[in-house]
Amino acid sequence: MGSTLNKLLKVGGLRHCKVVSGHSGLSRTISYVTVMEVPDIINWLKGNELLLSSLYPIKDNLNAQAELIDRLHEVGTGALAIKANRFIGSVPEIMIKKSEQYGLPIIVIPEEVSYLDILTPAMNTIFNEKVILQEDLDQASSLLSEITLSENGISQFLETLSTLIKNKVFLESLVPYIEVPIKKSLFEPLTNQQIIELELVGRAVRMPRVIEGELVESCIVSPILLEGKLFGCITSFGFNEYIEIELAILEKASKLLSLDFLRKKVRYEIEQQYRNDFFRDLFFNQFVNKQDLVEKGKIYGFKENDEYVCISVSGQSIKNGELFTENMLRIESGLERIDNEVIIGSVRHSLYILFPVKTRSKQELMQVIKEISKEIKLILRVDVYLGIGRTYQGVDGLRKSFREAEQAVTFGPVFWKDQLIFYFNQIGLYGLIALVEGREELMQFFNETIGELVSNEKPGELDLIETIEQYFKCNESLTATANHLFIHVNTLKYRLQKIKLITGLSLQNTEEKIMLNMGLKIHHFLNSDYRFR
Repeated sequence: MGSTLNKLLKVGGLRHCKVVSGHSGLSRTISYVTVMEVPDIINWLKGNELLLSSLYPIKDNLNAQAELIDRLHEVGTGALAIKANRFIGSVPEIMIKKSEQYGLPIIVIPEEVSYLDILTPAMNTIFNEKVILQEDLDQASSLLSEITLSENGISQFLETLSTLIKNKVFLESLVPYIEVPIKKSLFEPLTNQQIIELELVGRAVRMPRVIEGELVESCIVSPILLEGKLFGCITSFGFNEYIEIELAILEKASKLLSLDFLRKKVRYEIEQQYRNDFFRDLFFNQFVNKQDLVEKGKIYGFKENDEYVCISVSGQSIKNGELFTENMLRIESGLERIDNEVIIGSVRHSLYILFPVKTRSKQELMQVIKEISKEIKLILRVDVYLGIGRTYQGVDGLRKSFREAEQAVTFGPVFWKDQLIFYFNQIGLYGLIALVEGREELMQFFNETIGELVSNEKPGELDLIETIEQYFKCNESLTATANHLFIHVNTLKYRLQKIKLITGLSLQNTEEKIMLNMGLKIHHFLNSDYRFR
């Protein structure tokens, strides 16, 4: 904290001094007054100083005089006051030119004014200003604290804050359980980069915002942080310059709101745990009374007669579901911007979404699911896989959609490595195989078809599994399969004959060929099915 140069020019010896250049910097804050009569004083400057000097150490060196202004600008010096008559006569033109360039005021001290005439009054003014600012801040903090403890809510808090800093303020929440008195269309949401910056800086910063479609540069954004994560922010805009007391009040307001956010966060997390219990009963508890489950779901917006799709979310970079848990609030807030009736829960370290279909066509639903994928990726900052079940109503229907979504997100990344979104409809025969509940039946069929083929494979020998897989993928074309495997057609024929000898199944027999293909799919299924992982 300090006093502006304009104020200091009205006290003590500075009243008799003349500003000769750098007038655009007269509103700079001055926190210290320092005398420079040795060459290395710049190494000790902190910034925001009024520097008093006769320039004696560099009186005969024009280059050093020009360099002095450059270095003072670099360290953030507030102004330079020169007693010019003693050694240099007048301020050199090169210093005036650079002073104007940087907006760094140069003040000429008359011969009859001593350093002491400037030092004592200026420092007293700066000190008194600091005391006043601290008293104002204490009073503002006390008033805002009282309001946060009252029942009048956030609206009165913001009105009072606006009065204290004499400017408009707006509160934004990045979490769904904090309702704020602001039109959603007023501000464009903070970008991912802006969120990262606010979390790193941790204090009020100047940041451009898009307000009602226009870019506004003169915004101050004060973050509301909990455990280093951004949960909201206060934005103020309209001033050309912000004095320290206003910034201090904004930051104090953010800290007070962070406590209010914390209280609501704890309450929300308890509610979220109940919601997760609803998801757990919905998907896994076959003994719960269905009507009780419907009544429980109504608390979270579930409507028995409405159509939903279940979305299962996973990813290679997500371990033990911690990333979901840490960002659940942001994910819910982001998805509610897409549809405010979406229901989100976390079970067994996985994230599940019940998304209402409403009147959306198939194409519209697919487009919305792409938006969901994009939103979750922006929040988690990693790629995620989405498995999409089919559209159903009611408890039994959603249980089917859940199983389908799990199968889609399990098998999809294995067979379609360039995709992030997988629909149950696209997994084909794997959906039928998944209807077999026991592993034993599948293992028996596997052993009767390609089990011996898999067990006989050894490193360095013929890769017969890959051979038969490519044969089916190439629609049983010998030429295409050979080209894909980079082998001669005769070599391929030899391998296919070897497969017949080991399995006892011929690719020329339709039934036996289907058995081999099904055996391959069961082989992949057993290695991928979420029930057997």
